[in-house]
Amino acid sequence: MIALSLFKQSQGIETKKSIWKIFNLKCSYKTLVVNMNKMAIWAVLILKSILAWNQKHSHIVKHTDSTDIPVCLTKNGSRHRTLCDMVCLGARSCAS
Repeated sequence: MIALSLFKQSQGIETKKSIWKIFNLKCSYKTLVVNMNKMAIWAVLILKSILAWNQKHSHIVKHTDSTDIPVCLTKNGSRHRTLCDMVCLGARSCAS
């Protein structure tokens, strides 16, 4: 049920009835909806416990990616095609 719910959300499917029709499930539509709603609560509790465990057992040293991005250089700002809309040529950060 959790997998079906994740599939529904990731594919942008609007209704649970569409999931029921796509997978030709043997259970009734009502059973599917009830089980998806029940499993949503369990999924939140499992995610919450995983996040709590990760926070409790995290390493003391944190790593940060400090890779230089060439588009940040003023000389490359006007020619960069991928990030052209996000380039800011001022000394301060851009207000997006």
